[in-house]
Amino acid sequence: MQGFTAEQTIALTGCSARQLQYWDETELAHPMLRTSGGIQGSPRVYGFQDLVKLRTIKKMLDHGISLQKIRKAYDYLLESSEMSKPLVEAKLVTDGESIFKVCRDEREILDTLKEGQMVFFVDLDGISREICDRVDQYEKDRQDFIERLVALD
Repeated sequence: MQGFTAEQTIALTGCSARQLQYWDETELAHPMLRTSGGIQGSPRVYGFQDLVKLRTIKKMLDHGISLQKIRKAYDYLLESSEMSKPLVEAKLVTDGESIFKVCRDEREILDTLKEGQMVFFVDLDGISREICDRVDQYEKDRQDFIERLVALD
């Protein structure tokens, strides 16, 4: 398994050294391969999944989601699902206020900050396709009707 130093991790994720240290100390994001173990100067070694998790956290922070909300969503996902690495495994979306988990069938969304409350989800692409199909069928039925009327004359 390839490991990444803290310096490489900073370059690849956009996180600061202080963020990496703080998130390790507060147990939000420990390096999978080697932690500092609380020993100052001991190098941390991060794995690929760590990079994904760190970048996810950083991206949410950059879009205005507070660290408290990120931590609450992370804790909820850890406790309520079978995922051991929810910030790597889950499909998450945000509106800038909350963090939502997209469920397996992708028509269900759970609000992670409201303990999994189901959120109403409208599939606009699906509705557009359905309306297009109905309009096409309507036009076809209309044309068939007109052709039958003309044939009666």
